[in-house]
Amino acid sequence: MLAAGLRAQAPVAVALTLEAGRSTFQTGEKIALRLMFTASTAGYMLNNTVTEPASPLDKIVISPEIGVSRWLEERARGHRYVPDYASMVDLEPGKPQTITLALNDVVRFEEPGHYSVQISTDRLFKGPFLQLEAAGALVTNAVEIDIEPMSEDEDAARAKLLETEIRASNDGRAVREYLEELDDLTGAGSTAAKLSLFLRPKVLDGTSFASAKGLWIARDRALVAARLEEALRDPKQEASYELVRIASELKAALDAPYDPRTPEQASDKNKAEVAVLHELAETLPSRQGKSLVGAAQTLLVRLGELRATTNPDFEAAREVLITHFDQVADMEVEWLLDAYGKYLVDARLVTALEQILARTQFPANRIAVQKQLDRILAGPKEQ
Repeated sequence: MLAAGLRAQAPVAVALTLEAGRSTFQTGEKIALRLMFTASTAGYMLNNTVTEPASPLDKIVISPEIGVSRWLEERARGHRYVPDYASMVDLEPGKPQTITLALNDVVRFEEPGHYSVQISTDRLFKGPFLQLEAAGALVTNAVEIDIEPMSEDEDAARAKLLETEIRASNDGRAVREYLEELDDLTGAGSTAAKLSLFLRPKVLDGTSFASAKGLWIARDRALVAARLEEALRDPKQEASYELVRIASELKAALDAPYDPRTPEQASDKNKAEVAVLHELAETLPSRQGKSLVGAAQTLLVRLGELRATTNPDFEAAREVLITHFDQVADMEVEWLLDAYGKYLVDARLVTALEQILARTQFPANRIAVQKQLDRILAGPKEQ
């Protein structure tokens, strides 16, 4: 464990506290940590960027480690998300800056007990704004927390209430707060609610509310993976890119369990995704309308990105899109043709493209469609 006590790498110190002074939590409750940075001299800046997923700027040390699951590391496999942007603020002497982090965004407590939490943070920089240099890690004091068990009945009751509130609310901020609380729960009842929202998201003013993070936090990950693959085999289920992505990630993680001794051991996500996509392709004959076109689009795009264009499933998806392109949503036409039009050079597409030209209200669609018509006239030279 990192050395205990308040540490100062002069002339800046950082202190760790628990939000609202609370130190006892049930499994699955949000645990908010507050980092307070205090400078005694000028010339320092603080990176106060907080991202989702959590970046590795803050390294969390927990003692004991037994009973703790580092779910974010399991998902990242040594490749944590690092943003290509940063919000920097001056750290003025006598004016502390505070950053709030959620411990649940990194770990899940499997067992009740008494734990010590400490953070080594790389948020401090020094020098002029255009010549900033990392000032080195600051190490906080340790805080003590107690984790008490949450029963399955209580987990299920909370999850049911939260899903009801999410479905009923017309307030985007409230929906996000309810969803964050649901994400942190870990039991079977909350897993069912998370899956319900993921497969049938709450949509408000064009924004879809469903979090994949909560599926990774769920204690029974095998159950989540099985339910997602089961959903992909349902011809009535929308086969979104996100559904395929998360189902593939979880399948890959289960096929190659995470070992903290070799954190960068990769799981074969591409192999897992090809297998998941094959299951989806087998449902094409039983799908109709929007469900059929959406599934074919997901297959074409994902297999194209995986460069599996000789795969029979890719050809099956291509055939569906060529014969049903008039049913592609207007908002999808431009990017689909721009990115994957080279795979759709077929004279059978002409009628659908002409129909889109006649009806579309988007100038970008007209450009993309005309480009595709020119491609078809020139012949399949790009395939």
